[in-house]
Amino acid sequence: MNIELTPAYGEIKWPTIGLATMLPVPKSTKGKIGYDNEQFGFEAYVGGTTQADYTEYVSQCQTLGFVEDYNNTETMYTAKNKDGYSIRISITPDENRDMIVEIQKPEKTKSKTSKASSKKATNAADTANSANSSNSSTTTDTSNASGALVDGMRPEFKTAIDSYEAFFNEYVDFMKKYSANPTDAELIKEYSEYMTKYNKAMEDMGNTGKEKMNDAETAYYLAASNRINTKLLEVATQN
Repeated sequence: MNIELTPAYGEIKWPTIGLATMLPVPKSTKGKIGYDNEQFGFEAYVGGTTQADYTEYVSQCQTLGFVEDYNNTETMYTAKNKDGYSIRISITPDENRDMIVEIQKPEKTKSKTSKASSKKATNAADTANSANSSNSSTTTDTSNASGALVDGMRPEFKTAIDSYEAFFNEYVDFMKKYSANPTDAELIKEYSEYMTKYNKAMEDMGNTGKEKMNDAETAYYLAASNRINTKLLEVATQN
C-alpha cells in the first residue's frame, strides 16, 4: 500500500553513529532528523507510519531491552533500558501518521548528586546534633514546608515542565514566521538566538529529575510532551 507523505519530508538517513544506533531503523525512509547530539540526545520525525508500523517498532524497542519503567498507550511508549537510556516513541492521531522517535542518555549528574546529597545530609546531622532543641524544631518545620507537593507534584518539577512548554510555544510561533520568510535578515538573527535557547531548554529538561517521577508527574509530563510534539509537527510539515 502506498502512503502519501507530506512534501516537507525528504528521505531520512538513519545515523550510523551515536544514540540512534541503539534503536531499530524505522520501516519508512521518509522523514527528518530533529536533533542528533551526544549531550542532548536524538530525535527523528518519521513520516508515513501506519499504526501497525508503530506497534511493530515499539515491539522491536522492547526486544532491545527498553522495558524498564515503561508507560504504554495507543499513541505513545516511554521506557528505559537497564543502563538508564530512555526512549519515547509516539505517533500522531491524524492521517499523516507521523512517528516521533526519541532517545536520551542517562543523567551523568545522578551519582554526583547522590554523593553531594549524602555529604549534605552528614553535615546537616552534625549541625543538628550540636544545635539546641529549638533550632532543631525550626529546621524540621522548614524541611516539612519545603517538601510540600503541588497537585501531587514537586513544585520545582512542575515549574520546569511549565517553563519547558512555554518555551516551545514561543519557539513554534517563531519557526512558523521563519519558515514563511527564511531570507529575512532579522529572523535569521533571531533563529541563531533561538537555537541557543533551544539547546539550553533541552539541557534544563535533562535536569528535571524525570527518573524520579511519581504518577502525577508522569501524567503531567506526558500531556505536556504530547502538546509540544503536536506543535512541532506543525512546523515540520509546514511548506
